[in-house]
Amino acid sequence: MIHGKDNKDHHVKVNAETGKVIKVEAVKFTQEQAKQAALQQHKGTVQSVSFSEQAYTFVIKGTDNVKHTVKISPQTGKVC
Repeated sequence: MIHGKDNKDHHVKVNAETGKVIKVEAVKFTQEQAKQAALQQHKGTVQSVSFSEQAYTFVIKGTDNVKHTVKISPQTGKVC
């Protein structure tokens, strides 16, 4: 993911052999927006985050002292 000059996040696919950009897609929900949605599901502290085209994946150490994994769609901002 790249944060552009337009102040939006973009998912960029690059050909590993040639370095050519294959696809650029604006992400409708930023990582910060997705983080807030994940924390609404489980109150606590985000321990890690990863991103794929399908979802932001947050690992949250909940206030219940249990680790929770929450996936948020970068296109809809909803739990998936």
